[in-house]
Amino acid sequence: MLMKPFLEGKDLKRWRAEPRGLWLIYIPQRRVNIDDYPAIRDWLLPFKDKLEARATKQEWFELQQAQEAYSPFFQPPKIAYGHFQDQPIYSMETTGAYSNNKTYFIPNGDWDLLEVLNSKAIWFDFCSRTTAVRGGWREATAQHIEPLPMPPITDTAKTELSRLAEGASKAAQERLTLQTALKHRQSQKASREEIAALRGIIRQDREIGLFVSSGGFTPQAMAEARNGTVHIQLMDLDSFLENWMAYYDKLAEEDRALLRLRPVYFLSPN
Repeated sequence: MLMKPFLEGKDLKRWRAEPRGLWLIYIPQRRVNIDDYPAIRDWLLPFKDKLEARATKQEWFELQQAQEAYSPFFQPPKIAYGHFQDQPIYSMETTGAYSNNKTYFIPNGDWDLLEVLNSKAIWFDFCSRTTAVRGGWREATAQHIEPLPMPPITDTAKTELSRLAEGASKAAQERLTLQTALKHRQSQKASREEIAALRGIIRQDREIGLFVSSGGFTPQAMAEARNGTVHIQLMDLDSFLENWMAYYDKLAEEDRALLRLRPVYFLSPN
């Protein structure tokens, strides 16, 4: 697969990542006939002159330094974290995402290790080894992470720590889904990037997306929702109100209270 999900350091949070629909076109040297992938070829063609002007010898569409030796380590599961931290921001990366030089990962990381890394005890030790820079951020370089003390963990504790970490990650993901999918806006239309961000957190094998925007959607956003492999239903204010009225009588009373409807009667002229 040539398209790899891509994360930047600012996408990594505690217990979860917040992907923004970024992708890496990963084409190592002498591995691909670009004409077999016309959509990717056509996307890259406007940049062909600049790509051909790069140093070293490679085809215009190939990566200059693909670093293939490290590619297997990007496979999930792995623990990912960002370079700058103002709190523990370790999460389990399960999509096989690639990343930039402001992110790091621990290959084959276990859930119990994730729980320990996000703990207050480890954060206290980490802070004792680092100096806060502007804004209170601390740099999580290898020289600061590798010496962190890891306590011996019994099998019973390992099971419990793993359960807690998986539960925290699931709750964080569910919260992100709600934050991303449901936004109230009076006039601003939802953009293509926001639709792509929602697609990035949907599990294709068992989920579909619903994006509600009271301000509507840009043409690019509608095309993004229509052309993707994951189904995303767009709902503007008119559609939302139509559905609310259609299913109002079937809603629980506590749900009706969120947006109360009252019938209005008119005398018939006949």
